Amino acid sequence: MELLLAKVVVSVAAVMVLSVIAERVSTRIAGVLSGFPLGTAITIYFIGLDQGPDFVAEGAFHTGLGFVASLMLVISWYQVSQKIKRSSVAIAAVISTLVFLLSAMVLKFVSANFVTALLLPFLAIYLAIQFLTPIKNIKIEGRARSSWKLLLLRAVLATLIVLVITGVAESVGPTWSGLFSAFPVTVFPLLLIIHLSYGPLHVQTLIKNFPFGLGSLVLYAYSIHWSYPALGIEFGTIVSLLVAVLYMLVLYLWTTKASSQTVEG
Repeated sequence: MELLLAKVVVSVAAVMVLSVIAERVSTRIAGVLSGFPLGTAITIYFIGLDQGPDFVAEGAFHTGLGFVASLMLVISWYQVSQKIKRSSVAIAAVISTLVFLLSAMVLKFVSANFVTALLLPFLAIYLAIQFLTPIKNIKIEGRARSSWKLLLLRAVLATLIVLVITGVAESVGPTWSGLFSAFPVTVFPLLLIIHLSYGPLHVQTLIKNFPFGLGSLVLYAYSIHWSYPALGIEFGTIVSLLVAVLYMLVLYLWTTKASSQTVEG
């Protein structure tokens, strides 16, 4: 019961924080931060508690490959939102989930090792950034009125997704478990929330910036492969999160420098 409660609390908190950032600070920043290992770290951590660190380490490289499927999910959401506009929320959710599953099925046959677990995801990130570049960054101006029903919906969505992903880990084995751990458990309900509340243009801003932060997730999963068996679940998670934070710091410094050079130019 304690483990179940912890899953619910952490999952809901992650989605709530990102949705608040999107509404009150910047949809662009929320998009970048959604690539940070919030949901995936939650999923991997609880799978590690349930199945042990060696089980997670075995599937960690598959998790890295699985982020290619995550990119396919958000890109397919973008494609649907472009064509069907505001009424596309349910269709986008279904199609993007199917695209993720189909992509994961293909990735299952890719040899997951210390080369492919880095090379393929970062290549996919680069291609996704190029593909999504034309999208304009749009800030949320009129914030949707909060209500207990909306908050409850956000909480339920986040909780269900995390519980399903962690719940099937035992029956599918480390390979599928690793791939499923790459499912964007915080981004998916966030896409639903922003799309339902503000429409397709704002959700596209979120999608545009998601690949930039995804590198931290790739490095997180890569680090887990070594840190969990060597340090255990708790310390392994801390070390891997520090690796992800370092990536985000480098990304921040790089984007800040690029912005200043653009202004000067």
